[in-house]
Amino acid sequence: MAIKNNTFFDVDNLRQSFLRLLQDPNDSTKNFSITVEKKSLKKTIRVHRCVLAARSQLYRGMLINVNDPSNTAPDLSGRSFDAVFQLVHFLYSDTLSTKSKSVAKELFDAHMYYGLTSDTAVLNESYRVCGKKLIYSTKNLELREKDD
Repeated sequence: MAIKNNTFFDVDNLRQSFLRLLQDPNDSTKNFSITVEKKSLKKTIRVHRCVLAARSQLYRGMLINVNDPSNTAPDLSGRSFDAVFQLVHFLYSDTLSTKSKSVAKELFDAHMYYGLTSDTAVLNESYRVCGKKLIYSTKNLELREKDD
């Protein structure tokens, strides 16, 4: 493999490989579903348990301790399908594929509330998508647009 950024692997190539896995509708190795229901709309995203467990402490605990009754999936019912899909996209690639400020804010809010990922890259990506015009409030655990 190519050496890039003083590492022994090409990070961009690795991200693209993971995204191809996510986007392949015929991939039979996807063994977990995330379903988003809003009113009469129901959409499902097929994912790999190992990717969720590797990238998210919350999902890791949930997937490893499946018999623990106190261990439940995060309630993302108030989130749009786009935000949930962006979360999955982020877990696979460390990037957001949206330019929507509202979706980026929604993803950030879900991250802060549930601790969906174990790093702060989702904060950086939310800043990038929203044009760095955001204020992060630790008091209220929210991200909002900065007044000019």
